[in-house]
Amino acid sequence: MGAVLMTTQLNYAVPVMRYVPLIDATGCQSLKGIIKSYRAKGIQVILSGINEETKKDF
Repeated sequence: MGAVLMTTQLNYAVPVMRYVPLIDATGCQSLKGIIKSYRAKGIQVILSGINEETKKDF
């Protein structure tokens, strides 16, 4: 019996930011690093519900 390899490809990542009132500098840098890493893998990141003040950093 042969082995079955199942793979899934992630095309989008959607972090829900609705209940995040603010992000400190460390959190902002971490999130930017994650977004950069995902984009390098061809994954589109959509920040859902991000507030206008935080959106300026991205």
